[in-house]
Amino acid sequence: MQKMSICFPGDDVFLQEGEIVFASYYGDHMVLQRAPQRANVWGYLRDVRANVTLTLRDKKYLADTYISPVGVPVWRAILDPVSEPGPYDITVSTGSDNATIRDILFGDLWLCSGQSNMQFTVGMSFSAKEEFQKAANYTNIRMMTVNFHYNLMPLYDFGEKGIMRPWSLASREALDGPTFHYFSAVCWMYGRMLYDSLQVPIGLISSSYGGTIIEAWSSPDALQNCNISSVISPKNNFEYVLDNVAGSPNDEHVLWNAMIHPLLNLTIYGVIWYQGESNTHHPDTYNCTFPAMINDWREKFYEGSNYETNFTFPFGFVQIGPDEGDYSLDDGFPDIRWHQTADYGFVPNPKMKNTFMAVAMDMSDFATKEPIHFRDKIDVARRLVAGGLHVAYGKDINYVGPFPSSFNVTTSSSTFSIEFKVNNVSNFKIQTDSGFEICCSFSKDVSSCINGTSWWIPAPIVSSKANIVTLTTSSCSGANNKVVGVRYAWRKSPCPFKKCAIYEDIFPAPPFQYSAPFP
Repeated sequence: MQKMSICFPGDDVFLQEGEIVFASYYGDHMVLQRAPQRANVWGYLRDVRANVTLTLRDKKYLADTYISPVGVPVWRAILDPVSEPGPYDITVSTGSDNATIRDILFGDLWLCSGQSNMQFTVGMSFSAKEEFQKAANYTNIRMMTVNFHYNLMPLYDFGEKGIMRPWSLASREALDGPTFHYFSAVCWMYGRMLYDSLQVPIGLISSSYGGTIIEAWSSPDALQNCNISSVISPKNNFEYVLDNVAGSPNDEHVLWNAMIHPLLNLTIYGVIWYQGESNTHHPDTYNCTFPAMINDWREKFYEGSNYETNFTFPFGFVQIGPDEGDYSLDDGFPDIRWHQTADYGFVPNPKMKNTFMAVAMDMSDFATKEPIHFRDKIDVARRLVAGGLHVAYGKDINYVGPFPSSFNVTTSSSTFSIEFKVNNVSNFKIQTDSGFEICCSFSKDVSSCINGTSWWIPAPIVSSKANIVTLTTSSCSGANNKVVGVRYAWRKSPCPFKKCAIYEDIFPAPPFQYSAPFP
């Protein structure tokens, strides 16, 4: 039989025997999205006029066939909702030729993306030995890693070079790859803990690229929502450029084009995201670009999956961790943490609906050569999966740290009280009296502490009762002085390992800043 040649613009020629094939990221051992959503399955064929039948056990589907936007004949079938996990084989046939993928499970499909802390592999983590030993017990978790790849225009599919490691059953071999290659520690640990709780198959797609900015992961539509114009102006939507010809992975859109766009036809359940460190040098627009990217991904996956991926699918993220071991630095990192919440300080919020967040600012690991890549990813995953179980699956569990619900400045006694919203007051913990600062000003301008015209001074905790802490403002005493702002944990590395001031259970209070009049 002759080989079938399908050219993928922006990639090498993909070769496969026969007349019909699956798209590049469908393969043996994969997970497809379970009911109530319907899974999309698609691929390529030689002759668009052929009748294509897909068979799943005793159920047959007549697939649609059409010419794709890149001029290649494709077939596509949308399955009925599948509740039973399987395993299944799926066969597509033209009558004269067929292709089969085997050992397919139906469960929940999560995409894991971001920069190097998502790329950070299991073998690099503190808990590597334990994770390797456990892996063989989780064969209902399946994993795939997308290759590092960027392109100046959106790719329709990955092609044979676009996948670093195809779908694999959980095993030590599947987890223990080269550093920063496969498999993502946060992605794996999140999936493993989800499986422990839900007992349904979990599919994990890792698609991350170290040292990259959010603009590279954003489509032109997303950046236009933030009034950021594209530098790249292609002649048309299908002018593809080889990724080794021009550009860099931090050009606008290029990772969206090559590492996310090919997945849009796939039905997914949700996304987890770990990125932001590379935007600390220019943080000012992140409060727009991050929520805009989330909303745009949701819209594009919804449309690409024929409306099967939820239009507001759950989106979890890690609030960026510490870096240098200097507790006095506040450049960039606190601003990004605040902007990761669209300047609310917490999620979900009106601008970031159906989202959840793992606070990681207390994961100090200054013994490593690169403290920005701290090795305790297991605690990050614990915090993240709690948010996933609550927001994405409706479990009635606590998943957030304390957050201020009211403020009270008492001039006569030189104190500032903060009441924290908590799930259970008995689990509210104060581990140190430091971390809080007040903005002391001669001006009554409420923005003076935020724009830098006044000064921040430490305000230690002097007393506490239940979930209320009281800070001293004595260092801002004087007839003309006024407390016009308060902030907490506003440092690149705000505290030693798990020793920030305020917690509930395992969840630290996230950083915050407010200016008068206080909420």
